[in-house]
Amino acid sequence: MSANTLKITLKDYPDLTAEQCGNSVREISDLPLFDSVFARLICYAPLLDVLEALFQSTEFSFYLQIGHPKDARVGNGLLHFHRDTANEDFTSADTITAILCLDEMTAENGPTVFVPGSHRISDEEAMKPRWRTVEESELSSENMVKAHCSAGSGIFFSSKIIHGTGHNRSDYSRRTILTGWAGADVLPTSAIRFPYQGLKPRSKNPAYQEQMKKTFQNLTVG
Repeated sequence: MSANTLKITLKDYPDLTAEQCGNSVREISDLPLFDSVFARLICYAPLLDVLEALFQSTEFSFYLQIGHPKDARVGNGLLHFHRDTANEDFTSADTITAILCLDEMTAENGPTVFVPGSHRISDEEAMKPRWRTVEESELSSENMVKAHCSAGSGIFFSSKIIHGTGHNRSDYSRRTILTGWAGADVLPTSAIRFPYQGLKPRSKNPAYQEQMKKTFQNLTVG
C-alpha cells in the first residue's frame, strides 16, 4: 500500500470488525502524483468555468486534490461536522472546495451533508480551531441538506460552510475526487505544500501562463 493512502482501522469503525474492513482505503492524498489523468483534472474546463464564475476572477489557484473512495458497506465518513477553513493555513478564507462525484451520491451511501447559510461568518471566526469539530447535537437537523446527485456531478462550496459526511453502508461504492482552490489574493501561511499547489490555470498573467505550459508540456489547458 502506498504511503499516500490511509488504511481503514477498527478504530475508524466501532461497528465493524477489522476483517470486515479488509483492505479498504479511506483516503488517497496527493492524488495527482498517482497518474497524470488526475493532474489533468486541474485544467478541466467545466470545473474551471464554475470556479471562475464563483471567484469572479481568473486568478484563482489550485492547492489540493484528494481521492475519497467509499467502498460498499465499509466506506468511512466523518463522525463530526466541521468547517474546512479551520484546517486550512491561508491569509484569507476565500477558498472553495469542489467535489467531483464519480458515482452517484444518495441518501444510502453516505452523502455530504451541509448546513445552509453557515458560511455567513467572518474569516476570523471561521479560522478558529473550535470549528474543526462541531457535534451534531449542536446543530438543527431541520437545517441540514443532504447532497444527492448523479455520477459526473460537481459540488462546489465555501470552506466556511459547516458540513459532514456519513458512512457508506450501501451495496455499491461512492467514489469522489476533492479539489481545493484559493482566491486571487489568497496566500499560504504554512510550510506544507501540496503537489502542483499555486498553479493558476486561468490566469491572464504571462508568468503564470508560462508556469502552466512548463508544468504540463503535453496538456491543453481548458
